[in-house]
Formats: sequence, structure tokens, C-alpha cells
Amino acid sequence: MKILHIAQRIQGGLASYLEELLYYQEKSDLIENIIVSIPNTEKEYLTKNQKTQYEYHNFILRNIFTMFYFFVFCRKLIKKYNPDVIHLHSAFAGAIGRIAIITLPKNQSVTIYCAHGWSFDMPVSRIKKWLYIKTERILSIYTDVIINISKHEYNRAATEGLPKSKLALIMNGTQDIQTEVQPLNFINQTEMNFVFIGRHDLQKGLDFLLNIFTNNNITANLHILGEAVLNQNNQKSLKKQNIFFHGWQSRDKVDQFITSCDAVIMPSRWEGFGLVAIEAMKLSKPVIANPVGALSEIIQNKTNGYFIPFSETNKAAKMINQMEKSDLAILGRKARKTYLKSYQADRMAAEIQSCYIEAIRNTK
Repeated sequence: MKILHIAQRIQGGLASYLEELLYYQEKSDLIENIIVSIPNTEKEYLTKNQKTQYEYHNFILRNIFTMFYFFVFCRKLIKKYNPDVIHLHSAFAGAIGRIAIITLPKNQSVTIYCAHGWSFDMPVSRIKKWLYIKTERILSIYTDVIINISKHEYNRAATEGLPKSKLALIMNGTQDIQTEVQPLNFINQTEMNFVFIGRHDLQKGLDFLLNIFTNNNITANLHILGEAVLNQNNQKSLKKQNIFFHGWQSRDKVDQFITSCDAVIMPSRWEGFGLVAIEAMKLSKPVIANPVGALSEIIQNKTNGYFIPFSETNKAAKMINQMEKSDLAILGRKARKTYLKSYQADRMAAEIQSCYIEAIRNTK
């Protein structure tokens, strides 16, 4: 098989997802060639491998001009490589990519689409939500398989009228640690430490977290990884003795931050999955999260993590201050068991490959 992956942006969870998937696709005897199209400015987030070719683009903004040029770029890619499978990632690439496919009537590729979190699941106006749903319904006609990364995402797609015959549930996974992860020396292990990992945007809810830590007497330290993806207020200007901004980090360094902290904290407003959660569980750390989207599936409150209402500042602050390092360590060990049972990457990659094979078979 020849596989073409197309994504408009990958920084954050999608980069981790692709890194896991490509690692296993590289080793597959059934996959001969892999082509990956990602932004030139984000190429450092994926490891280069022998079987994988990269086609970089510069279409990272979202406006009418970007849509047109990205559409032209996708058409050229498909015509150039004539892949067996076109795997589109996220809503923007999913929409533009499928429109490009429609305009190529001689194309025989199988079209696989993964939203990585539905646009209509966001807190948007009724008109926007209607438009997102209508767009997904129309484009599903030109899609062979729609991969959903969580039960929540699958159920939302079915509820909003996407054809069940084309929906596939393939839960996210991540590769297990190969060597012991060493903690970071500059993080004091005798103190309580939490880590936030992700984009600094509305979805990830960092504003909730900063409001809690700056307006209440929180004794724990908060380590913040990631940056704003689009234009956002500069939160780094915030000065607080127990809040530390570390920017984007390599995957190995992220593992070290998780290992060095008592828990990973996820105040997201919505989540299609929340890959950071299983990254934490893999390293025997509990997750403290809003009970939204797939996080309500992955986390069992007071078993492998805690649910906190982050929008209720005073209540959230009180709950955080009441947490004990020993209790979090116990939850972390249970979180590791959850990861081993349900969220390993080899299972995810095998199911995606089977999805490709079945889709190709069904088109013949």
C-alpha cells in the first residue's frame, strides 16, 4: 500500500498521534510507501524515517486565500503520488482534502478521515454548529471511512447524522516507555507539582488554570508546557512565584516533566480524546481534568484521576489544595493499569491498518 497523510497543522496532540502511527506503519510489510504532508514550520515534531517521504507546505493560516492554495496543493499531491489511501487529519485538511478529491474523478484512492475532535462539539453559535454539521454530512458522501478516536466522538458523529456504516471507532494509543524516565533536577520532588501540556487556546482551558492559581492561595507549583498556536494574549507576562512557563518541549522532555510532577492537569473545555491523558497514565501519573468529551471515558474519578469543575474558581482551588502526594501516587499506579489495558499504540496502528485494507477491499 501507498499511504498519503495530509494535515494542515500538527503542533500538539496531532503530532504525537502521527508520530505513534508512523512508527508502526514504517515497520509494516503491507505498507510500501508513506507520504506525509505537514507544515514546514512544524517538521521538527516528527521523526524522519527511511520509508516516509515529506511534502511540506506553508498554509498554516485559515482564510479564503489559504483555503484555495491548500486545495491546489492537495490536488497536486494526490495526482503526483496516486496513493492507495488518503488519510486526512483534522477538520480543515479533511474538508479541503475531500473537496480536492471530488475534483479528481479519475482518482481511485480510498479516503480515510479523522477529525481528531469534531468542530460541532465546540462551544460555538447555533449557526456555526449547523454549518459544521451540514458540511460533515455532505463530505461524508465522499469518504470511505470516518475514524473516531473515542466513544464520545463516535456517538456525537452518529447523533448528528453522519452515516453509521462509515463510522469506525479506533481509540487513540501511545507507545509504552522503553527505558526508565529520569526526573528533572530543577523540579523539587518534596513539593506538590502539577503540569499542563498543550496549546494555549480556548479549548485547552489554560485561562481557567491561571485564574485559579493567581487568584487563590495555591501552594502547589504549576509547570506549563506549550505555546499559543494562533494570536493569543501573552500569558507569559504573568508573574507568580509558583507558575513556570517552559514552552514547547521534545517528547522525551515532556515525559521527564510528567515523571517529575505529581499529576497532569487538563482543564479543557472540550476534547475529542486528550492524548496527554494517556501519556500521563503510561508514566503512572493521574490526570486531573474537566469531565468533558472523551476525558470522561478515560478517567474514572477518584480511581485513576480526579474530576474538577475548573470554571468554579474557588471550589477548584479548594479541591487542588486538599490533594495529597501519597493519594496521587496511588491513583497513578491505577492509571498505569488503565493505560496497559486499553491505550497501547500497537493496537491502534493495527486497527487503522485493518481499516485501510477493508476500505480498499470494499471499493473493488
